[in-house]
Amino acid sequence: MSWLVRVVKLETIAIVALLTLGAGLGIELSVLRVWIDGNFGPMNAIRPAVTGMTLILIGTQTLFSGLFYAVLSDRYQKVLSDTTK
Repeated sequence: MSWLVRVVKLETIAIVALLTLGAGLGIELSVLRVWIDGNFGPMNAIRPAVTGMTLILIGTQTLFSGLFYAVLSDRYQKVLSDTTK
């Protein structure tokens, strides 16, 4: 478990989360643009909308999980350093 704490950093998790979140927002904005260009008519873009929203949710969840992991790993490193003394 200690190798995981050393390898996985908050910055890495945040970058992955923000890339996923950005990809989802990009897909959602493209669906919105198509809808606006179609004069707000009926849309047949269910799959891209669901995909974009899924990426947004995964990115947000990953970001908050990364923050939680950073707090836990900091405490875990403190416990490890106290036991080695």
